[in-house]
Amino acid sequence: MASLSQNLVLTIAVILLYNTTKAMPKQVTIITRHTKGGSWKWGKELAQKINENSPYKVHLTDNLADILKNHFSTHADLVHSAYPLWPRLYKKPFVLTIHGNFRKEGWRQKFFYPKAIRSADTVTVPSNFLKNELNLERVRIIPNAVDVNEFNQVPFRQNLDNPKILTVMNFNFWHKAKGVIEIAKVLSRISHEKRQNMEYTIVGDGPERLKVQNEIEHFKTDFLKVNFAGFDDPKKYYANADLFAYVSGFDNMPISIMEAMAAGLPVAANQIGALSEIITNGVDGLLSPDPENYKYNVIRLLEDSDLRQKLGQAARQKVKEKFDWSVILPQWINIYSELLK
Repeated sequence: MASLSQNLVLTIAVILLYNTTKAMPKQVTIITRHTKGGSWKWGKELAQKINENSPYKVHLTDNLADILKNHFSTHADLVHSAYPLWPRLYKKPFVLTIHGNFRKEGWRQKFFYPKAIRSADTVTVPSNFLKNELNLERVRIIPNAVDVNEFNQVPFRQNLDNPKILTVMNFNFWHKAKGVIEIAKVLSRISHEKRQNMEYTIVGDGPERLKVQNEIEHFKTDFLKVNFAGFDDPKKYYANADLFAYVSGFDNMPISIMEAMAAGLPVAANQIGALSEIITNGVDGLLSPDPENYKYNVIRLLEDSDLRQKLGQAARQKVKEKFDWSVILPQWINIYSELLK
């Protein structure tokens, strides 16, 4: 009789444990590097949105011990990494997200990424450009995203007696950072030729910042004021700008451009990377194939208030329809759902 009771209790306990485990949310670990902006910002926002709007529980980490642990054992049901992880000894569904061209980075990236790509259950990139650049076939394209509701429409100024130009960029790689020097050159020429006061603000930080800052000293004029704001929340800078300027030697899908568009700023950028997947030239921004055309486009935006207003409004609408988290988040949830069936 006692044995029967014990078996009954054990059976009930197993049923309760099964039901409890069944009801527990699936655990996801997102692994990324803790940099100022870039992949850390992407991972932080993705984790927050998943936790708020899905049945999954996400843990974000950049801790080396956690990362090593996830190579071998983890309580997570799924590992989503912006790091090139090795194959796991304990099989877990593995999503790899690649944000840039690792072939242009250090030897570690060149060595580890191909192995990670082969071991991943799903590989994602933000753009068709990067897919083609890396010659990837088995890949899902999920664009970067912004929360449009976090960005107020920039107050429109029709008359620009002292235009405020803004760039938001990280200074982690020289091929990107040197674009700020090119913008300063263009603004220096325009301000001198037009005899017009301008204010150029640069938000961002990184190892190449000091080098860029020293180079820009050569292009300051009596008419051009240059401010380096360092790493700061860019929202207040978008709100005070008239024009967003962006030039890069190599790029993919900069979130800062999408944020500027979400704020309703007209964007002047060079035609590189996946920028044509964000901006439709002449419709919601201006893209330039060379420095002379870039100068021409900046002058157009400074002198044509109707064009500035039209492009800014169209840019905000574009981001709302194609790159808002409400559009992009379901794509991530769908990937997790497929792998956690």
